[in-house]
Amino acid sequence: MSISEQQKKAIFEIYNQEISIPKLFLFDQIPEDKLKNARKGHASLSGSDETVVMLFDDTLFGSAREGFLLTTNRFYSKNIMEAGTSVSISNIIDMSVDSKALAAQITIKTDGGTLTTHISQAPDSDQKAALFRILNKTIEILNSQASNQTDINASRPLQCRGCGAPLNVRAVSCEYCGISY
Repeated sequence: MSISEQQKKAIFEIYNQEISIPKLFLFDQIPEDKLKNARKGHASLSGSDETVVMLFDDTLFGSAREGFLLTTNRFYSKNIMEAGTSVSISNIIDMSVDSKALAAQITIKTDGGTLTTHISQAPDSDQKAALFRILNKTIEILNSQASNQTDINASRPLQCRGCGAPLNVRAVSCEYCGISY
């Protein structure tokens, strides 16, 4: 899914309304070496239609091998000493933040379970709360675009590109032939 200039502008407005978060980067402001490390470490971008929206570097020395990366389609996360995980942003049901704890974290509830990402490198609870607000509002903007595109195409059913079977809007794979989306 691509992102419109209007959406980009809205995301930058959200970002600019919050306090500065030194290890948070948006769009073309993401340093290439950090993006490369994030892609290697936890965000093997599967779709060519994924536009990188934001990266949060949760490493002490700035390698971006831990943290999170948000694209127009997915939220990728890697905590220290854990494998990277990802979830489709359209499957996110709820998000919460515990910004007061020493090991602050964002918890994401999906229709398939729970994903937790640490945000230890945002120095204080105000920055952690701001980071959460930026992430949450950005995901809302991206999901609103996806639902608008679905509404536009609602008159014709979604079909599997392999077997032609009708697909649920939230389908991750075809229940008949198993092709993944």
